[in-house]
Amino acid sequence: MKKVPKVKLVDRLHRGFVNVCIASTIFAGLNLAYMGYNYFVHVRPILKQQQSKQQEELLQEGIAFDHNAPNPL
Repeated sequence: MKKVPKVKLVDRLHRGFVNVCIASTIFAGLNLAYMGYNYFVHVRPILKQQQSKQQEELLQEGIAFDHNAPNPL
């Protein structure tokens, strides 16, 4: 078996570590982009629909409350 100098071994380890860091950065960026896409395409419209439904229910409760309130005059 041929002996490999320490510097060459450390160089290979460093290059491998850098490749792992680059790959994890790319993966994290793609994952973040997918999560943003999922939020804006799927989650946000559902939240807006729920908020508008709650707002409409609140307005209906207010109208019902006003009609049932005693007339001060």
